[in-house]
Amino acid sequence: MSPKKFENEREKKSSGFRPGAGGRSFDASPGAPGENGQPGGPNKRQDLQNLTEHQAWKQSTGAASKMWARYVELLRTSFIGMSRDRQVQLITNASQIVCVGLTALVLSYFYKFFPLFARVAIVPIAIIGAWWIGSNIVADAMIERFSKYLNQEF
Repeated sequence: MSPKKFENEREKKSSGFRPGAGGRSFDASPGAPGENGQPGGPNKRQDLQNLTEHQAWKQSTGAASKMWARYVELLRTSFIGMSRDRQVQLITNASQIVCVGLTALVLSYFYKFFPLFARVAIVPIAIIGAWWIGSNIVADAMIERFSKYLNQEF
């Protein structure tokens, strides 16, 4: 192969375009030459100093924070609109869910260290115990703590 022909082959390979189904398609792989012939194209990585300074980032975070604020406001208004019994039931259910979930998480870490019989016995006992603790201890503490936010009984 002649040196001239070898150079032409190399130029074809590094041109940024590779044959595709419709003839030619753009090669967007990292390090491929861009439109101006430099690696990475016109939008080089060096141009991105801080992602949080770009307008798209600011708009998306602004929209996300507005959405979160609307969601929290919806939760607040629906909680205020509930009767006191329903508010207490909601706090109790949330306490049960958190306690049972934390117990399941802790059991999943230590489950493989228990012998088979202990696995069969410990899991239901721990789940029932967590449900009881969530219903009677944690829920009472949370209701006491949230008492100033709960609707008053008449």
